[in-house]
Amino acid sequence: MHVSGLQRNRYGLMDETEVTPLAELRPAVREFVEHEEQRQAQLIGELGFDERERWLAYRQLQVYDVFSLYLGLADLAKGEDTTIAAPPARLRSSDDQQAVRSLRISPSPEPWTVWCEPFPFTEEPTRLVMRRRLLVKKTWPSEDSFRADLRSAPVEDVTIYARGSATP
Repeated sequence: MHVSGLQRNRYGLMDETEVTPLAELRPAVREFVEHEEQRQAQLIGELGFDERERWLAYRQLQVYDVFSLYLGLADLAKGEDTTIAAPPARLRSSDDQQAVRSLRISPSPEPWTVWCEPFPFTEEPTRLVMRRRLLVKKTWPSEDSFRADLRSAPVEDVTIYARGSATP
């Protein structure tokens, strides 16, 4: 669902936007998405999931995906923060309060540390390791030159800690 969902605006689960219609996708992408959506429907039936459970699991995947993108792209030293919005009303229920909350992620004064409210992990602090290649921001003359610079950049591991805090 992740790859097909990215083609269809994350199925509208992250910001109440409309799902991208299949007709708006390029033919090869549309064919892939149609096949995947049929396969997913079959799997859901075989595994015995109900639709609400399916979409809550997909939503959780998207939250962690956006969280990882934030960690990889935000300038934590400059204090960039983000809020991942609460899920759309169609996924909410009165008995599942965690599902209706947004997730706020803020940099901490501690190096490579972020605060999360509410805290989405079971262990605090949660140690996350990001493998990266760091490039100086510039304009490349071609995609090939960008790829060459990326391949030649050294790989490094950065450890990031996620902590819970009501008021970062």
